[in-house]
Amino acid sequence: MGLAATEGRLAMDGELVLWGILPLGVAVALGVASLYCLCHDFRGVQLLLGMTVLLLAAAAIWILAAMIAGAWPTFLPHVALVLVVPLVAAQVLLLHKRKHAEPLSWPPNLTENENP
Repeated sequence: MGLAATEGRLAMDGELVLWGILPLGVAVALGVASLYCLCHDFRGVQLLLGMTVLLLAAAAIWILAAMIAGAWPTFLPHVALVLVVPLVAAQVLLLHKRKHAEPLSWPPNLTENENP
């Protein structure tokens, strides 16, 4: 094996890491973050965002795994991840707002607001 073949193999491995393994890790991390938000704040909006994120992340993982196994490369999983990032950010913001909001209580305590 000559020097040119070794350089080509190293370049291919670098491309594999950059375009395959790194986005695969990002897709898994975004899916886990979405599941975390969905489990801690189970509302309709979170459910809609969470299911969208999980479907797009699962599709990206499936396509990236096929690419790593030797399928023809495509940019679709990267586009899916670009769409997923703002959705997960919205989920995290909704969760943050929900956790730091004052709890609702019924009936309201009117004795504190009364003036003597």
